[in-house]
Amino acid sequence: YVTGTGKVVVNHVTKSFGGKNAYSGPVTVKDTATLAINAGKRLTTGAISFAAGTTLALPQAGTVAMDGNLTLGAGVTLKYTLSSGGQTTLNVIGKALTLPEDASDPIEISVVEKVGSPIKSATPYTLISGANLTETDLAKFTLGANPPEWARPENALVVEDGDLKLYTKNPGLCIRIK
Repeated sequence: YVTGTGKVVVNHVTKSFGGKNAYSGPVTVKDTATLAINAGKRLTTGAISFAAGTTLALPQAGTVAMDGNLTLGAGVTLKYTLSSGGQTTLNVIGKALTLPEDASDPIEISVVEKVGSPIKSATPYTLISGANLTETDLAKFTLGANPPEWARPENALVVEDGDLKLYTKNPGLCIRIK
C-alpha cells in the first residue's frame, strides 16, 4: 500500500531477476498519496490501483511500461513532465487499463514542462499507449482547471488509434519536407 499524503518514487527495479522485478503482488495507492515512476522503472508485475484523490506521476521523459493491470479511479491525477526533446508515455500494451465507469469525476491530466526545455511540437505527445481507448473514454479525462499556455486551446486531448494524445499549439512557422 502507498497511503497518506506523501510520495513514493520508483527509481530502480529492485531484486531484479532476468530484467523483471521480483515483486509480483498488487499495489494500492490511496488517501492523497503520490506514486511516481521514473522512465524505464517498474514497481511490480502485479496490478496497481489508484483510488480517488491520488496521483500517478511520470516525472521523466521516456516510457513507463506497466507489467500488470492498471486501475485509475475517479478523480485520479496523471502528472506528466514533458520536454521539447521527448515525450513521457504510460505504456499499457498487453495489460488491462480500467477507467472510472462514468465521466462525472474525470481523471485529471496535469502536464508541466521540463525546466529549460520549452514545449514546441508539431506532433502530439502520446500520454497513454496501448490502452485501446475509444472516443467515449475521452470524456473520462480532462486537462485540468489551468491547462498550460502551450496546449492547444480546443481539443488538446484526443484519442487516436486507441492512444491518449496531447496536442500543443503549433510552434509557428513549420515547414515539413517529405
